[in-house]
Amino acid sequence: MKHLKRLIAVSAVLCFAVVFALTVSAAEVSVKVNVTGGSCSVSVTQNGVPLAGSDGNYVADSNAGGVSVTATPNVGSYITVAGRNDTTSVSLDISSAPTEIAVDIVVTPIASPSVSLAADTANGGLYYTIGASSTASCMFDVIIMDASGNQVSTFTTTSMSGSIPLSGTVTASQSYTAKASQRVGVNGESGYGSASNSAIAAPLPSKTHILKVSAENGSINAAGGEYSAGERINLLATANKGYSFKEWVVTSGAVASLDNPSTYFTMPEGDAEVKAVFAKSYTLTVKCEQGGKVLTAGGEHFEGTEISLIASCNDGYVFSGWISTDGGSFADATQLETDFTMPANNTTVTAVFVTEQEAANTFALTLTADDGGIANTNRNRAAAGDSVTIRASAKQGYDFVGWTSTSSAVVFEDASSPTTKFTMPESDVIVHASFKANGQAVAGADNNETQTPTDGILITPQKESHLGLWVTIGAVVAIIAIGAAAVAIYLEREEMTLAELIEKIKSKKSRK
Repeated sequence: MKHLKRLIAVSAVLCFAVVFALTVSAAEVSVKVNVTGGSCSVSVTQNGVPLAGSDGNYVADSNAGGVSVTATPNVGSYITVAGRNDTTSVSLDISSAPTEIAVDIVVTPIASPSVSLAADTANGGLYYTIGASSTASCMFDVIIMDASGNQVSTFTTTSMSGSIPLSGTVTASQSYTAKASQRVGVNGESGYGSASNSAIAAPLPSKTHILKVSAENGSINAAGGEYSAGERINLLATANKGYSFKEWVVTSGAVASLDNPSTYFTMPEGDAEVKAVFAKSYTLTVKCEQGGKVLTAGGEHFEGTEISLIASCNDGYVFSGWISTDGGSFADATQLETDFTMPANNTTVTAVFVTEQEAANTFALTLTADDGGIANTNRNRAAAGDSVTIRASAKQGYDFVGWTSTSSAVVFEDASSPTTKFTMPESDVIVHASFKANGQAVAGADNNETQTPTDGILITPQKESHLGLWVTIGAVVAIIAIGAAAVAIYLEREEMTLAELIEKIKSKKSRK
């Protein structure tokens, strides 16, 4: 009985060994990698561990996880792995696989593409063409080289032909060559072929745009019409009589100097308009009395222009201030250096100096006025007891209202008269002229616009002389119309007979 039990135990162990041996044998799977059409690098791994093998035969354990087969093509070819060209690697599930599984890798050679260049005269730059023998529907890498063979530009494209525009690296009138490589699938590359023919990059085509030029109260030498982008047009603005050039106004493009009547304009990429602006200019005369000098020259200026005035004082004298004969305004008339704003008429600005003794024995006189007119006198200092004559002139559309002073010691002979007198007190004084709009209308002298007249006397034209005269009562200046001419008569005194005035007009006319 004891021997029988031993025999049964040994038999059981032998059966288990046979079963275990059969199980281990069933876990081995042969992985066969078939590479055709060329050569490539192949890697077979299981759980990241390379499998040993030769001649494309590898042994894997079906119980140890999946198997990955990865192929890397050589330059000049692309591959398909297990019938797919969108990947270079496939994963194999061998847990239920037969004892052998095969993976086919097909290697296909790729020829390096040819490329040719030509000048792109339609758009500027170059035009490339990939050779017809290249594989379509793939990616092309293109290198552009200069005449010395240096790489200046690269781009990737799927198009067999196209434009290479001008840029900072591809410039007009320079010679270039190109070479290309093509990529197929996910990792196939042909490598770059030989350099192409050389071609000279074309300049941008000449596209014309419309230039419009215009001017009022003057003219421009340049004509409007069609011009190419980048073309330079010389400009010269000439003002009509009584006007001066002020500035250029442009809608687009660039004028070299906006405030210079002689300049040039560069045509933009599009239509443009250039306008010369002219405006009335007036004469500013700058002078000084004994005791100093002025460092500012007179000249022609537009209304509202600010002119810097500079004066210097001699030894033994004191600067009394600036005065203007016909309007305008000073930033500070008591300073040697100040700014003067030009009025809409000719005027003379004078730097007044007095001796130190006169300064000690005289007092400052300052005249101010509303925007509706100007106030004038021929002095800015006076001794106590001096008779001072002051004059006010209303602008068109305004009436003189009256004189006022900050000093109660100032007593006007007639505060409602544009021209009046007062006796200088023993103190500095400020005298102000007030004006108000009158709402009356009269035809303008220059532009036929409706304007408002000042109070005055109208002398109607005579057939013999065609003389029309408007004299502003108490004004310093009267405007005289003789035919087409305009004559400025400066009234030297408050009263003047008509006969005297006509003689003055005739004298003025004979000198023109």
